[in-house]
Amino acid sequence: MAVKYLKRQEYTDTLSDELSKKLCISKPVARLLSSRGVNTVEAAEKFLSPDKSDFINPFELYGMNAAVERINKAISLNESVLIYGDYDCDGLTAISILYTFLKDKIDKVSYYVPNRHSDGYGLHDIVVEDLTKNEGIDLVITVDCGITSKNEVKCIKDMGIDVVVTDHHEPIPELIPDGIVLNPKVDRKSFSDYCGAGVVFKLIQAIAGLDEALKYVGIVALGTIADIVPLVGENRIIAKLGLDQMNAGRVLYARRISACLKKETITSQDIMFKVAPRINALGRLRDATPVVSLFTSDDEKVVDKILETLDEVNKERQILCEKVVADIMQKLKSYDLVENRVIAMYDKSWNIGVLGIAASKLAEVFNRPVMLFTFTEDGLLKGSARSISKINIFDCLSCVKDYVVGFGGHSAAAGVSVTEDGFDIFTSKINEYVKKTYDISCFLPEVLYDLEYDESIDFATVTDVRRLEPFGFMNPEPLFLARNRKYDFSEIGNTEHLKANPKKDVEVVAFSAMKNFKEFKNGLNYILSLENKTFRSKVYTQAVVKSHSVESVEKENPEISAIEYLHLESFLAEKTQKPAYNTSRGNEIFGTLYIAFTYDSYYNFVNTKKGFYLTASGGAFSLNPYNTVVLSPDEKFDFSYYNEIVFLDKPTDEYLSYVNGASKAKIKVSGEAPFGDEIRRFRCRSIDEYRDVYKTLKRLNLLGATSLPTLKYKLYDNKIVSPFKALSTFYIMYELGVIKNAENGGFVFDEKTKVNLENSKIYNFLEKY
Repeated sequence: MAVKYLKRQEYTDTLSDELSKKLCISKPVARLLSSRGVNTVEAAEKFLSPDKSDFINPFELYGMNAAVERINKAISLNESVLIYGDYDCDGLTAISILYTFLKDKIDKVSYYVPNRHSDGYGLHDIVVEDLTKNEGIDLVITVDCGITSKNEVKCIKDMGIDVVVTDHHEPIPELIPDGIVLNPKVDRKSFSDYCGAGVVFKLIQAIAGLDEALKYVGIVALGTIADIVPLVGENRIIAKLGLDQMNAGRVLYARRISACLKKETITSQDIMFKVAPRINALGRLRDATPVVSLFTSDDEKVVDKILETLDEVNKERQILCEKVVADIMQKLKSYDLVENRVIAMYDKSWNIGVLGIAASKLAEVFNRPVMLFTFTEDGLLKGSARSISKINIFDCLSCVKDYVVGFGGHSAAAGVSVTEDGFDIFTSKINEYVKKTYDISCFLPEVLYDLEYDESIDFATVTDVRRLEPFGFMNPEPLFLARNRKYDFSEIGNTEHLKANPKKDVEVVAFSAMKNFKEFKNGLNYILSLENKTFRSKVYTQAVVKSHSVESVEKENPEISAIEYLHLESFLAEKTQKPAYNTSRGNEIFGTLYIAFTYDSYYNFVNTKKGFYLTASGGAFSLNPYNTVVLSPDEKFDFSYYNEIVFLDKPTDEYLSYVNGASKAKIKVSGEAPFGDEIRRFRCRSIDEYRDVYKTLKRLNLLGATSLPTLKYKLYDNKIVSPFKALSTFYIMYELGVIKNAENGGFVFDEKTKVNLENSKIYNFLEKY
């Protein structure tokens, strides 16, 4: 059974044809518009050409009249105003635009960015009280927070300070503050999916007009894209006009960001994956206040220094996150991923600021909710939860609320606190709830795409598709499914990347794919993103492989099958003692790996096995231990998370020992040892022949290979030397120290080392045939 591919949304043929004809756009673009809910010609025109004239009246937003009246009073009376925000990208951009707008109108305007670690999220009356001691405050304006701060707002009002709450988060009726609240989600009578900076943008529009608000649209766009609000309606207009403003080069922060990224044009993807993570990193690990100066300062040195700090802290965040993920991956080797539908772990060494990112990464890899905790100063376990599309983590936590100290969030993400003593029972209860409530089909691997790829898609079509930019939430970059394709890939220079040219003006690129080269020789399903490129006056379409899965497996050259079967790298691996066998508990979709070395064994399994399993060749579709049948797993295959491994062909003793040490699984061996005739046929027959092959490898400098996957790729396709003889000679010489890893990657030959082949385990093993 293959991976399930699902269209994000279906399109309507009648509507698509109408859009294509009346707007003179390509059929694929018309279908994409139809599938994304653009259901009239007028709506399509507005979508393709966002314009400032399409902004709605800001006074349609809930609470706008009262907010404008109170802020205008502050301006006319020159009152002291405090802007209270949040430490993420949205909150910081919201602070920046409101501060810039008010500072020329009010003498005493200040802002406060709460600290994630000492303050936490949201409005805190104690902080406001402390700030008031130093300087009197007449009005507090919240941005990107406050909608559930009923008690805090009351306390601040009791101090004699007025409060205007501006927020975009979901209101909880009983927690909405009394007084002035600007939040379009309270009544949802108009467009309501703004981010915090978007709400402030509408506030400025209401106070001073659209042209004044548009002065800040670049900063608003950054907050909008970063906060992952739907890029539809007014958000699409903000994103489009904002990116245009940023790329026009007239604002300092945008020029310096472009220089930092070394890009002439900033895209929504740049903001999502490069700019926002840097800004958010500061809030996660340190004090995010300096970010406001990134957007408000007119001193290039100040801006560059802030960007340098953001880059430095983001690297620190990446290291911390990678450490947490690596730590958890190791812990999961003794975690039962078959029985547990939720991953829940804690460690006092983990930094709270990176747990959400780590949980997101792991939820994506293992396709189940993940909750990660660390200790707080008061001894509680505080954590971040992230979920998958079909499981509402907020509902899950609500149903086990008796076992938590507190929680909050939404369907995809939540924060939660528990006691250390209650952690095990909490984990047990939430797993019990998820298993009882959600069908096992919720955990099946699914890959989303927009349209089927066909060879008629050309440069002009892709140019048309890019008119859907800027891409983001609810308007993602279109993905195309190419079913059961077999492309003739070749190496890109001396890199780990592969490319194919199925047509003269089309290039298919698979980055960092050399490790998967064996899979790429089969019929695969590819998910592709399309972009037009220009290189040395040549224009062409580049299709980038985003993911792939095995659809059909080709019968391989017997010489290559034989050398793959031997897994000579297992002779070099340090043997570890096998952990105690688990009782096999494989279920409908998880836990069991079937390994075949011959095409016949693989083919017979695929054609007779019932139930769910994935097909693979060389590498695995996922680290998640889905039931899988793999033909000749490569040297990078991770056996850690399976409960049961079944060999359909008998492996070598060395490889069986290697898999034993690399897995907690119960192992079953069936079938006979294959390829005896092939090994006898293709191996070197004498020491002189090994010597000659070694000289050839040295003369060819291992064909320029920089890694073992690259070497295999080059040897399997070369016409100079036998792949079996070359690889077996390489492994023998590597085992004996004649070939070594180079410090800067690749391999070096150590001619000073004199060796006797009979001291090699691999040589002696092959001599038995």
